Amino acid sequence: MSVCKGNYKGYLDYDCYDKLKYQFLERTDLSTSTGYSTFYESYEFLDADKKETLSDIFSELLRYLSNTHVFWVYDSAHSCNYISYLLYDDIRKKFGVFELSRFEIFQKFLQDLNKEHTNVDCVNELVHLGSDKFQKMLSLYNLYDLYRSVRQKDRWVHRSNLCNELGKLIYNYNGLDEKYYKNDANLRKLLDDLRHRIQHDTWLSNVICHEKLSNLQPIKTVPTETKSLMLKSEFQVYQKYKNKKKIYEKKLKPYQDQKEN
Repeated sequence: MSVCKGNYKGYLDYDCYDKLKYQFLERTDLSTSTGYSTFYESYEFLDADKKETLSDIFSELLRYLSNTHVFWVYDSAHSCNYISYLLYDDIRKKFGVFELSRFEIFQKFLQDLNKEHTNVDCVNELVHLGSDKFQKMLSLYNLYDLYRSVRQKDRWVHRSNLCNELGKLIYNYNGLDEKYYKNDANLRKLLDDLRHRIQHDTWLSNVICHEKLSNLQPIKTVPTETKSLMLKSEFQVYQKYKNKKKIYEKKLKPYQDQKEN
């Protein structure tokens, strides 16, 4: 399947994350649409103070939305959810929390922008992430960043630095709090996919470090849905046993009655 295509399942896989992070955060030639900038400058907020306090975040949001290449090449669900993540992260860093009331300011702005410039990307796909969801995404994407960092250092001269980065990746992967993934099948799958990807990375396999790729530990938690299937299976076995027991007791009853008489 092509990168950033298909059903979005709550998180980006590594390849999609790698592409979108480059497009939105690392490209140096990306500029904001003049039409978007002009609209923002003349836009009247219900609370005038919000325009000043949120101006830097709006500036980034408009720059993201101006990257039309992304929305042509990749599915909007992936791109818009990543923008939602970036928006949450920016708000969190500045204010500590991303309240729904703040999200609604951005949502209304996009809806009004869409009236002026039709077909604005993400106008209906910007998502207010809950804190739990954001923390899960942050944990996964931090691991992606560590792996990207290791991969980008394949031309390092000082191998000890590379080993430090690899050790940090392994430490953080193994130390991920299971509360984030124990009831989340999609997140567990992506974590497992990342571990397999790292351990089968030919270039990393040839690096001689104290920390070995084999030190990456599999996700230990039994998936919730697997537990449910196990319980369902056990219940079905028990029901069959009860039914057979009833049939046996029914057949046996006449003989028991004769014996008593």
